[in-house]
Amino acid sequence: MRSPKASVKKEKIIWLTVLGCLVSYVIFAALTGIKIPCFYYTKFGVKCPGCGVTRMFLSMIHLDFYTAFWFNPIMFILFFIWLFIAFFYFWGRFAFFKNPLFLKCSLIISLVIAGIFGIVRNFY
Repeated sequence: MRSPKASVKKEKIIWLTVLGCLVSYVIFAALTGIKIPCFYYTKFGVKCPGCGVTRMFLSMIHLDFYTAFWFNPIMFILFFIWLFIAFFYFWGRFAFFKNPLFLKCSLIISLVIAGIFGIVRNFY
């Protein structure tokens, strides 16, 4: 059985790897202009909840947060909320942020909000 510290260390490595891949993709897109097209938009003509996230991050690299917000407002807000949660989960002293129930509820609420946004954004 692993110790809790080993488990947290493994989680940090996984999340930092995912974050590194995302940062690498955004830097690659910024330098080359090559971006992954949205599957839903190209196949069905419908914007998914994540449409505009690459452009959002590219705007954030240029510190243009106003434009980044308008590319995808919900993901912009959720990004900073999850960044806040991740910081306190890995480096904070509050047990509240490490509670599995809190994390599951936060994830479910985030997915519901993103899903509603994905539906609503196609009507305006």
